[in-house]
Amino acid sequence: MNEHSPETISTELSQFVYDFDLNNVPQNVQQYALHLILDGTGIAFASSQYDFSKKGLEALRLFNEPGEHIVLGTGEKMAYRDAALANGLLIHGLDFDDTHVAGVVHMTSAVWPCVLAVGEKCNSTGKEMLAAYIAGMEVGARLGMVAKGAFHQVGHHPTGIAGAFACSLVAAKLMKLSVEQMT
Repeated sequence: MNEHSPETISTELSQFVYDFDLNNVPQNVQQYALHLILDGTGIAFASSQYDFSKKGLEALRLFNEPGEHIVLGTGEKMAYRDAALANGLLIHGLDFDDTHVAGVVHMTSAVWPCVLAVGEKCNSTGKEMLAAYIAGMEVGARLGMVAKGAFHQVGHHPTGIAGAFACSLVAAKLMKLSVEQMT
């Protein structure tokens, strides 16, 4: 950007995610993130036994698009788009997933499925996936906090709104896009 053009929020968030370095994240925060991932994954396994998930997965199978991406708790594989959606459904379906209270968001149910699917597609390392997950959690929580509950007041679910932005940046990071492409 030149010195006369103001930086947009989109650019700031893109730059934050692009520059995000796992080496600068304290070990206890990395460990907590891994616990959230494990918790979300466990919830997906539990959810896979319920009717709502079976019906949701049936609907996704109607796309009839082959894929090699993990659907947690099922032993099934789908196209990466469908696997991400299925995993989000499974993680959030029982509503036991983590909640960022100040942002009123359940970010693991959005961010972890995106990281898992895109990371798998891009052959990302575990460290790259953990960095993307933590960066996405930070972006989603901050966006939720800025709204201060306003999304609910107008009938929207903040996780879906904040999650869309967080996941776009997470996917871009795992795809190794530039800040400009991310923005």
